[in-house]
Amino acid sequence: MSSSDSKLLTYAIKEAEQAVNLERQGQLQQAMNKYIRAAEILIEFVKYTKNQIMKKKCEDKIVEYMERAKQIQYSTGGSRRKRASIAKVQVKWREIRRKV
Repeated sequence: MSSSDSKLLTYAIKEAEQAVNLERQGQLQQAMNKYIRAAEILIEFVKYTKNQIMKKKCEDKIVEYMERAKQIQYSTGGSRRKRASIAKVQVKWREIRRKV
């Protein structure tokens, strides 16, 4: 794994951990944003990594983070802007999945 791959992965993990902590604190909107951001970072990681095992693990996490963001969004009656943000990440993810 290259240094830039490692940095992306570390950053994604940090964002996901912050999402979990924010969710536990009841700061759901901020948690949702962090889950989305973690998924976006992992999408970038998946695009460039050659490690198939890490790629698969990250793909699973992307789905998990996006599902959690959607659950939070629906439970809080999220705004159109947040729905659009989630949809944008999902489109990006689908595009990458087609190329793989």
